[in-house]
Amino acid sequence: MRFRLQFLTWLLPLVALLSGAPVHALTLHYQAVDLPDSIAGSDLWRYDYQLSGSVGSFESVNLLYSPMSYSHLDLKAALDSSRWSSLLIEPDPALPADGILSLTAVAPQGASEQTDFVLEFIWLGSGTPGDQPFDLLDDSFNVIASGSTVPFGAPAIPEPASLPLLVGALGWLAWQGRRR
Repeated sequence: MRFRLQFLTWLLPLVALLSGAPVHALTLHYQAVDLPDSIAGSDLWRYDYQLSGSVGSFESVNLLYSPMSYSHLDLKAALDSSRWSSLLIEPDPALPADGILSLTAVAPQGASEQTDFVLEFIWLGSGTPGDQPFDLLDDSFNVIASGSTVPFGAPAIPEPASLPLLVGALGWLAWQGRRR
């Protein structure tokens, strides 16, 4: 019983301290723009993107495009080569394999910085193109976060940090055990 009480007196201030630390979630906003069709029978669109949040050196953001919905991906706005390296892989419906737009940070991007870029594509789906899944990879190509792009004007919901959640859960369990 005494151990649990000591544990709680140590744990609760730590939770308060950690939960006050800023959480810098990676956010990708987009706007889908219908373009005049240059090829008969095709539906040309453009995504205007804005990436914000912390990205470390040699971390990558991979946007994924389904081969059933996208073709002819074309990165239109050149990214600052002193900050970003890009790789664009076309979706392949024969495999089927998603198309990938991979952006690798050559220099770290701070939480308050933003990167804008534009991607044109032919839309194969019905209706209006929507959000796209993305992964954040560390410098060893491990997925460290996943999410979906968010339309401009929609609030991005930041994800809570893992450590405060874990510490809070342990504190709650210790408190519940103390009550019994």
